[in-house]
Amino acid sequence: MNMLAKIIKGRGLSQRELAEQLGVTPAAVSQQVKHGIKSIRVAKKYARILNCNPLFLLD
Repeated sequence: MNMLAKIIKGRGLSQRELAEQLGVTPAAVSQQVKHGIKSIRVAKKYARILNCNPLFLLD
């Protein structure tokens, strides 16, 4: 389980709920969870919603 998946679970969110807050599809969130976040721009977007340091989300 990567850091993104751990943080999502720790916040009590579903991938669908996170996707709604981000304005993306659930499939897009699923891809990030499976393959990791590679871009700091994407990490910052997720970090704003998850209230965490974006560097923790990068794989």
